Amino acid sequence: MDVEGWAVRGSSVQNRSVGGQQALSAVADYREGSKEMREYLTWVRSTKGRALFFGRASAEDFPALQAGLEKVMATAMVP
Repeated sequence: MDVEGWAVRGSSVQNRSVGGQQALSAVADYREGSKEMREYLTWVRSTKGRALFFGRASAEDFPALQAGLEKVMATAMVP
C-alpha cells in the first residue's frame, strides 16, 4: 500500500465517550496512488484497557464508513 500525505484534520479531533469511557476521534486524509482516501479513528481509554476503532475508505465512501463505525461504537463495552 503506497500511502502519501497522511495527515489528521485538526478540525476533526473530538473528545467524546464510547461505552462510558473517555475517547478521542479524528479523521485523516491521504492519497493511495491517485485515489483520495479517508481514515476514521477512535481511541478509547479506560482504567482496565484500551481499544482502537478505525476504518479506511475512499473519499466518496467515507460517510457510509463513518456511520457504520459509529453504530459499532454505540454498542461497544470497554471495561
